[in-house]
Amino acid sequence: MRYVVTGASTGMGAQFVSEVRRNGVEVVALDVADPSVEVDEFIRIDLADPAQIEAAASGIPSLDALVNCAGIPGGGSAPDETVFAVNYLGMRALTDVLVPKIPAGGAVLSIGSMAGHRWKDRADAYRRLLAAGSFEAGLDWLRTTSEIQDRPVYGISKEAVWAYTSVLATKLLPRGIRVNSVGPGLVDTRLRAAFEGAMSDATRERMNDIVGEPIVPSEITSVMRFVLSDAGSRINAQNIVVDGGYLAGVEFAEWTL
Repeated sequence: MRYVVTGASTGMGAQFVSEVRRNGVEVVALDVADPSVEVDEFIRIDLADPAQIEAAASGIPSLDALVNCAGIPGGGSAPDETVFAVNYLGMRALTDVLVPKIPAGGAVLSIGSMAGHRWKDRADAYRRLLAAGSFEAGLDWLRTTSEIQDRPVYGISKEAVWAYTSVLATKLLPRGIRVNSVGPGLVDTRLRAAFEGAMSDATRERMNDIVGEPIVPSEITSVMRFVLSDAGSRINAQNIVVDGGYLAGVEFAEWTL
């Protein structure tokens, strides 16, 4: 079994790589940074650069699963176009070029975010994005689409991941390739401070009240491994939220039973 894993050097990506390699999976790690865990092959790549994506993909002859873990936070940690490029455009470009190398029974699994759960509120906008066929067209969509101009770019990028996951899964049904995403809540990685810094005080307090301690990476990667396993073979076209109940705690707080 051979997995290609982006964002494999740190955080949830590194945790996932360590776990699956203990189970005998061969891992080709793609990241801008050197790996912090043992991998079988490492390819340096900046997912904001289409040329690097093409070059990296050309060196990967085959794979059983593509696991998209790479991502960066918003909130000023990087320019908006870079956040969108890494979190969605680069993820999609790499997926599009590697999917033809995945055999029947293979899978694509991406780390999304609970921040993507309202994507259908802007379904027409995301339909136009998915129809955009290039990096530059995607960036133009980001610059000009009226429905998203008042929204944080991180949330936009993760809504795009949810939309892409749902549509790609339907397109790959005839080939027997499953496509899913896992949408974490706040996870205790090196990016935790950046995510918390982008939240309002009220949001941080509410999250603490509902969830308590932040989720640890292994609580996300265990779900990822299950989705990719034989036991999860009927899970397809799903965006699976792992947030400790936060979204429900917000959306249904005023309901009574």
